[in-house]
Amino acid sequence: MKKTHSDLEKNYHFLARSFARMQASGHPVSLDSITGNMSEEQNEWFRKAYRRYLSQALSAVSYTHLRAHETRHD
Repeated sequence: MKKTHSDLEKNYHFLARSFARMQASGHPVSLDSITGNMSEEQNEWFRKAYRRYLSQALSAVSYTHLRAHETRHD
């Protein structure tokens, strides 16, 4: 079965989101290693998606951390 453009895009979104969550939870991620074999266009797209997902993941971690402190002090 041949992968379509849509399938590949879903895979890249999944990978960008997964690596961003890893980074947000304290596991170092090397974007150079991940994107090393990608074309320039794919590399640029992946890094943009990764930064967006990382921002979302860091916001979620910060909010969860803040709520944990609030709950502990109740």
